[in-house]
Amino acid sequence: MLVQSDYDSVFSRHWHVQFGTLEEYLTVAEQAGFQVDSVDDIASRVEYFYAMTQAMIRIEAAELSLTGTAKYTEALETHALFRQGLIDGNYKYVVMSFLKK
Repeated sequence: MLVQSDYDSVFSRHWHVQFGTLEEYLTVAEQAGFQVDSVDDIASRVEYFYAMTQAMIRIEAAELSLTGTAKYTEALETHALFRQGLIDGNYKYVVMSFLKK
């Protein structure tokens, strides 16, 4: 989820989803009749996943002769940006649990 909205359009375009802030998710959950049970920030554990996906994108692109194509470049740049955003604290990667009120 977003901490800073500067990168929202990049990720919305790449993953075809719209990210929100923690406050937005919590507000919507409350409006739907849920209360927070737990919110765990797992960004430090997930950052490594994005390092691995970058490596896999490079390998797959080389095997399929896609290196340099727009699709390859966009995927690699987006995963790199997302990883850096996690490292810099621009994003939170959380697991949330809710209870019905």
